[in-house]
Order: sequence, then C-alpha cells, then structure tokens
Amino acid sequence: MGIKPFLISLVLHVILVGLLATSLDKRTPTPRPVVAARPAPEPIQAVAVDAQALDAEIEKLKKVERKRVADEKARQKRAKREAEQAQHKRKQEEQRLAKLKKEAEQAKALRKKEENKRKAEEKKRKAAEDAEKQRLADLEKQRQAEQQRIEKLEAERKAEEKRLQQAEEKRKREEAERRLREQMEQEQRRLEEEQRKASQAQSREQLRQLALYKAEIRNKVERNWLRPPGTKTGTSCTVLVHQLPGGDVVGVRITRSSGDAVFDRSVENAVRKASPLPAPSDQNVFDREIEFEFRA
Repeated sequence: MGIKPFLISLVLHVILVGLLATSLDKRTPTPRPVVAARPAPEPIQAVAVDAQALDAEIEKLKKVERKRVADEKARQKRAKREAEQAQHKRKQEEQRLAKLKKEAEQAKALRKKEENKRKAEEKKRKAAEDAEKQRLADLEKQRQAEQQRIEKLEAERKAEEKRLQQAEEKRKREEAERRLREQMEQEQRRLEEEQRKASQAQSREQLRQLALYKAEIRNKVERNWLRPPGTKTGTSCTVLVHQLPGGDVVGVRITRSSGDAVFDRSVENAVRKASPLPAPSDQNVFDREIEFEFRA
C-alpha cells in the first residue's frame, strides 16, 4: 500500500473515532441530582455495541479502501495498457507516415527523374525539329529557285506562243474579215433583193388587210345604223374615226359629206353605237385614226 492511501485510511480512522466519541457524548445523559442513584449497566452495553459498529464500519471502510485500491490498480493498469496501445498506435502511425514520406520522396525523385528525362527528350526532339525545319527551309529555297526558273522558262514559252498565236490569229482574223466582207456584200445584195420583193408583197398584203379591216368596221357600223326615211340607195359619206387601242371610239367626224345632214348624223351615231370597233387580224394596219367610206 502506498503512503497516500495509508494517510487517507489514517485520516478516515481518526474521523470515525471522533464521530464515535461525539455519539457517545450525545448518548450519555446529563447527570441529574438524584440521590442514591446507582449507575445502570446500559452504558457498558452501549459502548460494546458501538465498538462492534465501529469495527463493522472500519471493516466496511477497509473493504471500500481495498476496492478503491483495486480499482485504482485496475485503472492504472488500464491506463498503462491504453498508453501502451496509444504508443503502439503512435509508433505505427509514425512508421506509416515515415513510409508515406519515403514513398513521397521516392515518387518525387521518380517524377524528377521522369521530368529530367522528358526535358532531355524534349530538347532532343526540338533539336531534331529545328534540324528538320532547317532542312525543309533549304529544300523550300531550292524549290522556289527551281520554280522561279521554270516559271521564267514557262513565261518565255507562253510569250513566244502568244506572239505566234497573235500572229496566227491576226492572219486568220484578216482572212475571216475578208471572207466576212465578201459574205456581207453578197448577203447585202441578197437582202436588198429580198427586201424589195418583200416590200412589194407586204405593201400589197397590208393594203388587203387594211381593206378587210375597214370592211369589218363598215359592216359593224351598218349593223348599228338606222336608215333615215327617204334615204336614197347609193348615198355615201366619208367618216374619220378616232379610237383607242382597244377599239373604243373617242371621236367621229365626217370628212366628206353626203350632202344630207340627216344621213351624215345617222352615220356618226351608228359609229358611236358600234364602239368598240373590231380589231384587225394584222396589228400592223391598226391606226388610232381610221377613215372609210360609208354607203347606203
């Protein structure tokens, strides 16, 4: 048993003895002025009982102390075990961290080695690329020089071809122009002859179409004409009609009177009623002013 538990036990014993004495003082009755009173045997019995209680209490305290000591030993043992476990875990953690540190250093060294290797390869690759670029640049200069030489020769060849071609084209053009002039002269003579013949035929056709056109107008006017009473057969007048492209009549005028004012007015009215006038089959004979003779 250690000094501290012993002191605690000693103090507890002193406290118990003090409490027991205090209890005995309280149980002892205050002396009364009774004469001839003899002491009773109860106090002796009480002291014996209290001594037993004290022993029991002391035994109880000893048990408590033994239990406390046992608990303290168990706690210390547990604490020691936990400390050993904690120390073991700490060592394991230190070992793990040391391993990780070593692995990290190895990885760092490996990365540095790889980086150095990569840089060396990159430097080597760049040197090879520079050499290849220089070689390609030299080849490109040679190619450009050769290309310029070829282009110069090609330009000279094309210039010569162009000169010969221009000379040939000039000869052909002059020959073609000569032939063309001859053909144009022949064609001109032929066209003049055809035009002369066509002009004659066209004039005849246009005159015929114009006569037909005037006849159609006259027939429509006759269908809309109301014969005045007393009009003699064969009475006639010449009418000038102003019309729009669609045949709508916009004006009528007698250019040669029949001598009969009533007849002339009837013809004017008939022309206005016949509006719109019929269209010609040949538009070339259409005229905004058309003149025809109307005969009864």
